[in-house]
Amino acid sequence: MGNHDYGSYAFKENSADYQNNLTQLQQNYQTLHWHLLNNEFAYIVKEQDTLVIAGTENQSLKKMFQSFGDIHQTLKDISGKHPIILMTHDPNYWTQELYKMQEPIVLTLSGHTHGMQIGMNTHWCRWSLYEWMMSPYWGGLYEKNGKYLYINLGLGQTAFPGRIGLRPEITVFKLISPSE
Repeated sequence: MGNHDYGSYAFKENSADYQNNLTQLQQNYQTLHWHLLNNEFAYIVKEQDTLVIAGTENQSLKKMFQSFGDIHQTLKDISGKHPIILMTHDPNYWTQELYKMQEPIVLTLSGHTHGMQIGMNTHWCRWSLYEWMMSPYWGGLYEKNGKYLYINLGLGQTAFPGRIGLRPEITVFKLISPSE
C-alpha cells in the first residue's frame, strides 16, 4: 500500500475512523480478489523458471509520509537465489537503501511521484517539476549497481487537479525467461 491508502490525510492517525477506513479498504481489495503484498512475497513458477514478486508497505524517508515497510521481513523467508521484483510505493526508498542490498532484487517498481504532474517526457526533453524540487528519480527506468528502478507516473493527480505535459501512465512489462 502507498501513502494515500492509509487515509492519514483524511483521518487522525490511529483514530476509530482511521482504523475503519483502513479495514474497509482492505475488505474492498479482498472483494476484488487482490492479494496485497504488505511486507510479503509470492513465487511465480513457470516450468523450470522461478521469479519472486515481493512488496513492502509504504516506506518513506520523508517524515510527512507514513512508513510501515519492512524489507527484511519481506525477504526473510525467500529460499534460493531467484530473481526478485520488488514493489514499493515510494522510489526514494530505492534511491537511498534498496539498490545497495545484496539480495537479488533485479527490478523495483514504484510510483508516488506523479512527476509532480508537470513536466516534459519526449525524445528531446525529459524534465519534471519533481526532478527540480525533490529528486532526479521521478519517472521511467533508472539503473544503479546493476539494479533497476521503474517509476510509473500513475493515473491520477494530487493537490493540483490536472497534468501539464506528463500523461497518465499504465506500464506493461513483458517478462522473458533467460532460457528464451
